[in-house]
Amino acid sequence: MVARDGESALALLEEIDVVLMDAVMPGLDGFETCHRIKQEPHSSHLPVIFMTGLSETGHVVQGLAAGGVDYELLDALDALVSAELLGLFQFASQPEFL
Repeated sequence: MVARDGESALALLEEIDVVLMDAVMPGLDGFETCHRIKQEPHSSHLPVIFMTGLSETGHVVQGLAAGGVDYELLDALDALVSAELLGLFQFASQPEFL
């Protein structure tokens, strides 16, 4: 499942087992979205892994303080691989492949 913003991600929580999230998203950023995930009893158990280009120490601390279990820094090549994986996940989640 793919959500392109924080509000959409919150709506999908009952259907997933792990959250891979960018810190930079339209609307709610990833840090606030993670905080909200961890505040809800039905989703607080979900591991949240940040995958983002924000590399300052303060961003890493903010992600972990929000409840993230890991914070992976992406460079341009990683971002390309992530985009390719996202496309594969979208393809695999089509009804005829479930």
